Amino acid sequence: MFYILSKIVWLILTPSNFIALTIAVGAVLAMRYRRAGAAISAVGVTALLVCGFSPIGVP
Repeated sequence: MFYILSKIVWLILTPSNFIALTIAVGAVLAMRYRRAGAAISAVGVTALLVCGFSPIGVP
């Protein structure tokens, strides 16, 4: 049980998937709570740009 749960959690918390999930959650929240959704999406897009254009990268 722990093995399966750890694989599912890692799939969600992989840095690249987490950034995409942050952008998606922000977009969904923007439908109801415009300011909060826009802020969360902005954080996700900023993280995507920083990780994409910096030498750090995201695996």
